[in-house]
Amino acid sequence: MSSLRRRKGDGQSVRKAPADVVGKHSDEITTYMNTNQPDAVQMYARFFGQCPTAIRAKMTEIDSEGFTVSYKEDPSADAQEVRVQFRNRLTSREQTREATTALAVEAAKGLGLKNYNPGPMATNKDVNLYPMPNLQAIMSIAAVWFFFVVFSFAPLSVQPIPLSADAQLLMQRGFLVLLFVHTVEAIAVLGVCSLFGGMPADASWIQAGLVFIFGVFHWRKAIFAATKYREKRLWNVGLGSYQVSKEEVEELAKEEELDDKYFEREERRKQKK
Repeated sequence: MSSLRRRKGDGQSVRKAPADVVGKHSDEITTYMNTNQPDAVQMYARFFGQCPTAIRAKMTEIDSEGFTVSYKEDPSADAQEVRVQFRNRLTSREQTREATTALAVEAAKGLGLKNYNPGPMATNKDVNLYPMPNLQAIMSIAAVWFFFVVFSFAPLSVQPIPLSADAQLLMQRGFLVLLFVHTVEAIAVLGVCSLFGGMPADASWIQAGLVFIFGVFHWRKAIFAATKYREKRLWNVGLGSYQVSKEEVEELAKEEELDDKYFEREERRKQKK
């Protein structure tokens, strides 16, 4: 087990001056861990804090030597803290994810969670924001658009295959349905790329336009690009190079305040009984 220091108190963390390469990003990294990796933080408290019943675990600070996690043994108990040391001193913030993941795996094994899988680690590799359809997709969709346009709007006298007026009307309605479906798909992809993936506006609109033209032939590439870009953003958040917004920090503080009020009500209710 990694070396640790356990401290009981009123739950208030003693903040260190962010003097090292990791400590100066402490607020961003801890917010990321508490928001996106709560299971890992809970395991840190239960294993390294030697408290199997630990609840409300929060990472409160991190530096190049380790991090501190606060927790409670039960809702009415005072908050405690455990200091978890990294196996080696970190020399760059890029090492943070690997170090915290290694400790999460160690904690999971120590708690008997043999099937714990931290999942694929997001990377900071460049993401292709402008994937283009391949030649097969271009030829296939060109044939579809040509078929619908020619048979829907070309005069009956020059149709490659003779059609009746009713058949052409049916083709026109089918063409309108195709436009509607592709429009819905494009709007959905625009939302996925911009809201979920956080891609730049130009890349999001280009992917939406390609989906409007190519439909299902381009769906997978657009979603893949959005997912990879989101992973890159989260990776950067975890390392502190992406600034967590003030609203996110305030929201996290609000949730903690609501939790405190809930546990206070529960404690008063128990005392009345």
